[in-house]
Amino acid sequence: MLTTRRNRFRVVRCLMLAAIALDLFTPLPCFAAQLSRPQVIQLAKDFCKAVGMPASVSMKVLPPPLHRSTVKSHHWRPLWHVDTATGAILEIADVSGIVVGYEASPSSVQATKSAALPLPLGQDDIIRIATLVRDASGQKTELDESPQLTDTGASTGAARMWSVRWRRVWNGVPYRNDEAVIVVEGATGAVRSFTVNFSSPPPGSVEELTTAQEAMRIATDALSKSKPGESLTPLPPRKLVVAVPGPGASGASRVAWCCRFDGSSHQTYEALIDIESGNVLSSGLAPSDD
Repeated sequence: MLTTRRNRFRVVRCLMLAAIALDLFTPLPCFAAQLSRPQVIQLAKDFCKAVGMPASVSMKVLPPPLHRSTVKSHHWRPLWHVDTATGAILEIADVSGIVVGYEASPSSVQATKSAALPLPLGQDDIIRIATLVRDASGQKTELDESPQLTDTGASTGAARMWSVRWRRVWNGVPYRNDEAVIVVEGATGAVRSFTVNFSSPPPGSVEELTTAQEAMRIATDALSKSKPGESLTPLPPRKLVVAVPGPGASGASRVAWCCRFDGSSHQTYEALIDIESGNVLSSGLAPSDD
C-alpha cells in the first residue's frame, strides 16, 4: 500500500513538473517592438514627472515579448512594463507610446505629496490634476470631454479617494465599459492609479444600414422568443460601440443599437442590434452598470 502511494505521488509530481516546463518553454508570440527601450524610459520619466515623482528615479523595463500576462490581457495593444525604484508600476502601449496603466506604491505616493496643490483641494482641483495626468499619458483622443467625478468611498489612512472617469467614444458614440480612470488622493492630490481600459480596436468605416425603428422591431422579436409571456415596454434606443469576438485573438468593435425594454416582471431587458447587418449581437437582461 505504501509503495502504491509513493508511486502515485511520483506520477503526480512528474505531471506537475511537466506542466510547469511546458509553460516556461512555450514560445511567446512573435513581436517586433516599435518603441526602443530609451524611448520607453523617457515616456515613463515624463509621466512620472507629471504625477510629481522625481524624474531621476531609476527604472526597470520589461518589453512586450517577455511580459507574458500583459500581452495576453491586452492582446490587441502590446504593452511595455516599467517598474520604478519607488515601487510604482507603469504600462506603455508599444503601438502609440501612450501610458495606459499606472499604479502607485506607498513610497511613490509619499514622493509625490510634495508636488501637491495648496490645500484644501476642491473638486475642480481634483479634475484639473486628473486632466493633467491624462494629457501626460498621451491619451487625449477617443475620450468624452466631460469627466465624471466620484467619491469612491474608499480611504487609505486619513486620505479620501476620488475617481475621475472619461468614457471612451467613437464619433460621439460611447463604448460599453471602455474608459480612462484616474484615482486621486483628496487630501494631497497624489495620484494613486491611472488606467486606460480599451478592450478592442476602434471600428472601421461604418454605414448605418439599420434604422432605429428596424432595430427595435428585430430586438422585440428576439426578446419575445426568448422571454415568452413577458410584456415588453420599449425604451428609447441609443447607439453603443461594443466589443465582439473577431479573427484571431484581437477581437473587434461593432456599432450597435442598444434596444431596451421594461418587462412586466420588473426586469429590464436589452438586445444589441448591429447597425450595419441588423444581426442580433446579444440579448437578455440589461447590465446594471451601464
